[in-house]
Amino acid sequence: MPKKSCCTNLLEFLEMVTREVDDGRPVDVIFLDFAKAFDKVPRERLLAKLKAHGVRGKFHRWIRCWLTGRRQRVVLIGKCSVWAEVPSGVPQGSVLGPILFLIFINDLDCPANMTKIIRKFADDTKLGHIVTTDTDRRELQTALDKMVEWADNWGMQFNTSKCKVMHFGYNNKKYTYTMDGHQLEATEDERDIGVMVCQTLKPSQQCKKAARTAQTVLSQLARAFHYRDRNIFVRLYIQYVRPHLEYAVASWSPWFEANKECLEKIQRRAVNMVSGLKGRTYEEKLKELEIPTLEERRRKLEQRLVVTCGRKNGESRGSMCSTIHRINLVHPPRLTTSLWSLDKST
Repeated sequence: MPKKSCCTNLLEFLEMVTREVDDGRPVDVIFLDFAKAFDKVPRERLLAKLKAHGVRGKFHRWIRCWLTGRRQRVVLIGKCSVWAEVPSGVPQGSVLGPILFLIFINDLDCPANMTKIIRKFADDTKLGHIVTTDTDRRELQTALDKMVEWADNWGMQFNTSKCKVMHFGYNNKKYTYTMDGHQLEATEDERDIGVMVCQTLKPSQQCKKAARTAQTVLSQLARAFHYRDRNIFVRLYIQYVRPHLEYAVASWSPWFEANKECLEKIQRRAVNMVSGLKGRTYEEKLKELEIPTLEERRRKLEQRLVVTCGRKNGESRGSMCSTIHRINLVHPPRLTTSLWSLDKST
C-alpha cells in the first residue's frame, strides 16, 4: 500500500508500546502466527469477500481464473512426482497474493476491537493491550478467544506453538494466556517482520543480528573476489551488504555507542578490503570512496521518513518538528535544524 512499509508498521507499533511503558503502564503483546497462512485461504470465501469489497465483473472473474486450476508437483534430482491439484490458498511470491491475503483477514480486527494495539503486515499480526488488572487480562484473553473462533469460522488456523507473548514494562505482572487450550510461551525477544523486538525495547539484539548477517555476506564476497577494485567492490558492498545493516533501521536506530560501533565495524572491514587504500584512516577512505558513515545515513533516512509522513498527513513545519521529538528519534535537535533543507532537495 502507498506510504506503508515494514518500517512504518514497526514504528507505529513500537511508538505505541514505548509511550505506554514510559507512562508506567505495562503492556502485553501477543505475536500471532497463522499455520500455512497463504496455503490455507479458502478460495470461495476469499472470492466472496472480494465481492463484498466491491470487486466485481471482469476483474473478479479474472481473479477466480487465476486462483483455480492450479497444480503442483515435486522435482528432485530429475525425478518428478505426479501432479496434484491445489484446492486452496493464494500463490506465494506474487504481487497479488499478499494483497488477497490481507483482504481475507481484514476483518480480523473486529474480534479485537477492545484491545489497544493490533497491527497486521501480510501474515504477521500483533495484538497488544495495557494490562494492569485481571480485568485487562480477561479482555485480552477474550480477544484471543474470538480470534481463534474467527479462524475456525473462516477455514484458517493459528499455529499456537509459535504464537508468543511478550511482557513490556517494569511493573508487568506477566499474566499467562491461552489459545485453543494451549498456554502461550513467554518470550524476551521475538522476530517481527525481520526485526528483533526485545522486551527491554533496546535495539542491541537487532544490531547484533544485522551485523552477523552482513558479515556473512561480506565474507562470501571477500572469498569470491581476491582483487577488489574500488568501483566493483564498493558496488557489491552497497548492493549486498549494506541493506542488511539498514533494513527498517528507522524503527531500531541504535543510540548506544557499542551498538553503533557493532554496525559501523562491518563497513570499516568492507572499506579496508578495497585495494589501493592502505595507509589511510577510515574517514579518509570513506571520503575517497564517497561513502558516508552508517550513522550519517541513518540520520538522513530518519529525516526522509519524517518528511514523507508529514507530507502524507499535510502537517505543517511545526507539527513535523514536534513529530520528530514525539517519536523519539536518535538525533532530534540535528534533525529539526536540517529538516527543511532536506525537504527542498527531495
